[in-house]
Amino acid sequence: APAFFDPLELAVAGDLAGTDLLVTSEPQAEGIAIPRSGKSPVIVGRSADLRKAAGQVIAAKRVKGGRVPLAPDHLLVPEEQEEAVANWLWRAAMQPGEAGTLSAAEQARVTRLLDDARARGGEVLTAESRGGGMPLHIIRHASEDMLVMREEIAGPVLPLRNYAGIGDAIAAIHRRPPPLAIYYFGRDAAERRHVLERTLSSAIAIDAGAVGARRAGMTLNIGEGEAGFRWFSQARHVYRAPRSRASPREGGDDLGGAAPALH
Repeated sequence: APAFFDPLELAVAGDLAGTDLLVTSEPQAEGIAIPRSGKSPVIVGRSADLRKAAGQVIAAKRVKGGRVPLAPDHLLVPEEQEEAVANWLWRAAMQPGEAGTLSAAEQARVTRLLDDARARGGEVLTAESRGGGMPLHIIRHASEDMLVMREEIAGPVLPLRNYAGIGDAIAAIHRRPPPLAIYYFGRDAAERRHVLERTLSSAIAIDAGAVGARRAGMTLNIGEGEAGFRWFSQARHVYRAPRSRASPREGGDDLGGAAPALH
């Protein structure tokens, strides 16, 4: 380890009750050492079923009003589909959902983020759930200089960023520290594989919402042998929503296993 890591990044302490310990400066998340950026992105591919993707994203975002670690933080969408994606998100958010309220401090923070987004050219669409749930704010034309893209959101705010090609979406993710989870929606098998191999995250969910990412990233329990090694080494976990028997696999895609990301 000393040949490859600075001691401030990684140190190995031996002879402690017969066990070697790896000590890292990264923050702990619910007892699991997973470094994350605080920005879990959603990549919407050009081949995605927009209605399905919007429903999954909104369902994930509604869990405790977006105040959970695996909540999607922003969407990366094809530039020509931004309006359509925003409209489907708005429709999904209008459906009855989980009830909840924001504290005065949380509401003030959300208001500050939305005001800043408007001042920087963003368009805010607010969806009031028919069931009286927490309003969701969708920000079109989000840019990197907005506070909503620079600060933790932890609330019912969902910015949309445009991309021209899938490589641009991946590059946008690489400009930040690796996220805890990445969500990808799309039916193009080659693009799915490209996203899987060219991004880095603790977990990635394919055509699935927060439940998928939770199953992918949080199901391993530490133990002895190989299972304990995989848990401690934080192998990347891939989850894909189950397909019905009648649904064909496009292009013979195979996404099983905890594949490493390439750079």
